[in-house]
Amino acid sequence: MDINSLRQDLIQYAESSPTREVCGLVVYGDNGKLEVIRMENAAKDTEKFFALDPATVYFHDHHTVGIFHSHVSSDEKPSTFDEASCYSCNREFFIYSLVSKKFHVLKPSVDREDVGKLLLANGEFGTSSISRFSL
Repeated sequence: MDINSLRQDLIQYAESSPTREVCGLVVYGDNGKLEVIRMENAAKDTEKFFALDPATVYFHDHHTVGIFHSHVSSDEKPSTFDEASCYSCNREFFIYSLVSKKFHVLKPSVDREDVGKLLLANGEFGTSSISRFSL
């Protein structure tokens, strides 16, 4: 599908669920064209968060262009969790707001040392370090 069709498909998908965030993958299909893979939101609080099935994400990883989700009660700006997740996945995040009717594209360009700061920003995470070891 072309970019305008992709945009309309993502908007329609988001608007189909006005009280729950929707989510999915934007991938290159077998025909080399962009496609949307709609996924069930596996988050416990689907009004404020989204979670994707890891097996499906892994299966499509080599074809994935980005990860899409909607914001149902806020603007299109990414949350701290969105920023950390985008960096962790190393994929662009396409966020559409039902409030502002706008998209935001988040690119995984955060420096590695800044991810910890993003995660700690809301005070819900602790810190630890991992040592290299062999079995």
